[in-house]
Amino acid sequence: MLLDIFVKPNKTKRKLVIEDNKYVAYLTSRPVHNEANKELIDLVARHFAVAKSDVNIVHGLKSKRKTVEIGTR
Repeated sequence: MLLDIFVKPNKTKRKLVIEDNKYVAYLTSRPVHNEANKELIDLVARHFAVAKSDVNIVHGLKSKRKTVEIGTR
């Protein structure tokens, strides 16, 4: 399953919500040294109850708009 997620880093609370039929991820980490991407993977894995190894960012590693793939083993 592919998801388009808009990321908002450096926020006070961490959550994944749907706003205007789009996924928006609020992350507490800053986009430095790949920390926000790691937190996004953890957040998506927890939200969809899958392992972190099943979540992969396929597009947008350096962008706020990301395409995330959720697969199963």
